[in-house]
Amino acid sequence: MMNKKDILREVVERTSYMTTCTLGVRVATAEEKMCIVAIYKPPGSSLYVQDIHTLLSGPTPTLITRHLNTKYKAWGSHSVNRAERCLMEDAESRGYKVLDPDAPTYVPTDPCHRADVLDIVLSHKMCWPTHIEVVYGMATQHIPILITVEEEGRHSLPRPTRPWMDRTTFHKSFETLHLGSPRETPEDVETSASLLVDNTKEAQRTAAASQQVQISRCGDLPFHLKEKIQHKRRLHKL
Repeated sequence: MMNKKDILREVVERTSYMTTCTLGVRVATAEEKMCIVAIYKPPGSSLYVQDIHTLLSGPTPTLITRHLNTKYKAWGSHSVNRAERCLMEDAESRGYKVLDPDAPTYVPTDPCHRADVLDIVLSHKMCWPTHIEVVYGMATQHIPILITVEEEGRHSLPRPTRPWMDRTTFHKSFETLHLGSPRETPEDVETSASLLVDNTKEAQRTAAASQQVQISRCGDLPFHLKEKIQHKRRLHKL
């Protein structure tokens, strides 16, 4: 599992289950918590929904993913059996969701067998959009899946707006700037820093005013030149 540096994680305590093996982690940001569990049910073994109930019993939003060896036409499999139908009915009664990828996750090398969907995701108390996609390009019959949880920009900061300014005028304002020397004491450094800050603010105001003058002169230009100028400005904003 890969996560960003600002996301904390810890391993979920191991619990004895009837037919499944699990490995889980809790991840957390400053505002949200989530539990992600990888699960495996051996082929031929029965599915006990009590294992699912144990994993979903806590208050934390939870994703259960990977290999349950379940087949059901609702998530793209070619066959149905009683155990997997039981999982679908349990999801409806317990209020968790069964999410499926839009492509097969198992591609056998035997041409007599068809590709199939064996990996699904169980989502419980998740209030964020969750997307699943199959990651092709690996030399394996059992293809990995990528699960993306969108936080809908909840933690993303808005892009700051930059005032337009004449860069040439801005740079010229510093050509004659002299900060004084030598700077041997803390007071000398503080004086030079204040002078630099004040000069920068004044240069920004002067450059912004110069840019406004240049923009106002564009009113007399032909229409096709105005369009090109506007298009160039839009490109600068990207």
